[in-house]
Amino acid sequence: MDKSKEIIEANLKNRRKTEIKHKLIKVDSPIAKYDSSGNLSCILCRIPIKANVWKVHLTSRQHKRNLELAKQQHINTCNSFEKITPTNKEQTPQKAECISRNEVQLQPSKSEKTPQAQIDTVQVLPEKFFDHEKSLNFLGSDRDPEAEWIKFQREIREADTISNNIVSEEQESLNIKRHLKEIDEQIENWKRFITINDKKNNILKSQRNTKTLKIKEESSSSEEDSVDTLLDWRIKSVHK
Repeated sequence: MDKSKEIIEANLKNRRKTEIKHKLIKVDSPIAKYDSSGNLSCILCRIPIKANVWKVHLTSRQHKRNLELAKQQHINTCNSFEKITPTNKEQTPQKAECISRNEVQLQPSKSEKTPQAQIDTVQVLPEKFFDHEKSLNFLGSDRDPEAEWIKFQREIREADTISNNIVSEEQESLNIKRHLKEIDEQIENWKRFITINDKKNNILKSQRNTKTLKIKEESSSSEEDSVDTLLDWRIKSVHK
């Protein structure tokens, strides 16, 4: 009995450990976000999701559609930026030519009297100053979309990796559930065994008590018969 109870307690302890391990699983994904209250949400779908159904959400039609839309949006942004950049580069020589013409026009002729301040301003500006400033602006705008695009591609690759691992993780979850079910079955079997064993012991005890009582009754009845027989013999002897 004590051994059976120890086995049941050990099974219950294993079940509690397995349940705690299953509950403490935290979603680690670049598209997963936790707020200050610990609530999980999907960045792409912008909806709250429970951690135990995160894998199901990744395979849902809505999430896949939002993922494709996000990819297409970044691709379109990158393509439109690539289209704008050559156009500006083509306009750069025209801009340089225009500036050089202006510089030629600003140069004073021998017959004209140009103020000294205006001549100094033209001489201070380096050659292709405006073109250089324009190119810096384009370089600055180049960095942000490119960095965002690289970051997005990395996140998509990580999301794809997580999606590819769903099968193995689901299998692990099924194994945990199967293990819990086996523990429950073992606990129920041990409880049933203990109940049946107690009933058996009670029945055997009752039978032993019944047999003891019956033996006593038979013994008492036999003694009474012996006394009656003895009395009959004495009576017969007296009459003779």
